[in-house]
Amino acid sequence: MPEKGDEIAAGKAKIKAQSQVINDQARVIAAQKAFIDSLIETTVYHGQRINEFEERIAIQERRADQLECRADELSQQIEWIRQRIFINDGPRLDDFIC
Repeated sequence: MPEKGDEIAAGKAKIKAQSQVINDQARVIAAQKAFIDSLIETTVYHGQRINEFEERIAIQERRADQLECRADELSQQIEWIRQRIFINDGPRLDDFIC
C-alpha cells in the first residue's frame, strides 16, 4: 500500500502535468487568437480598399457621364454647323476635316 508521502507526491505530479497541459492549451489559444486578430485586421484593410475602389469607380462613372454629355453637346454643335454649311449648297463640312 502506498504511503501518504507517495500519494502526495503522485498528486503533485498529476497537478503539475495538468498544469502543463493547461499552459500548453493557453499558448495554443493565444496563437489562435493572434491569428484571428490578424485575419480581422486583414479583412478590415481589404474592406477599406474595396471602399476606396468603389469610390474611385463612382468618380470614374461620373466622369464618363460628364464626357458622354459633353460628347452629345459637341455632336449637336457639329450638326448645327453642318446644317449651316449646307445652306445654299455651300462647302461640305468634310472638306474642312483632314
